Amino acid sequence: MAEQKTILCIEDEAEILASRKRLLEKSGYRVVAAGSGAEGLELFHTQRIDGVVLDCHLEDLTAGEVVTTMRRAQPEIPIVVLVGVQDFSFSLSYSMSNKVQAFVPKLDGSDALLETLHSLYAAPGRRRSAAA
Repeated sequence: MAEQKTILCIEDEAEILASRKRLLEKSGYRVVAAGSGAEGLELFHTQRIDGVVLDCHLEDLTAGEVVTTMRRAQPEIPIVVLVGVQDFSFSLSYSMSNKVQAFVPKLDGSDALLETLHSLYAAPGRRRSAAA
């Protein structure tokens, strides 16, 4: 049996965070939930994390600050950023700098997020998640 992956999910809207946590857990992931960028970074540095799902818009830190801090600590960790239509310039700049593995448009829904995570863990050099 494949190892269960632990995903750090960072979202500052409590209802969305709870919903995303349930979705990921039902798909076989262990989820560590953070309600702010600062909380997410604290958990990132104190827990064993295999991947990150990050909302592009947080109240306390920018997604760029969170991504940059995580990359300094763990350059290879998969980071998926959930973006809105208005986030094109952020998506372009961070994908061009290879800091983010994937961007998932919020309008694409849950299936797109799950497919993205599954494909990241199925990529060569990565073990496939238990949910895949």
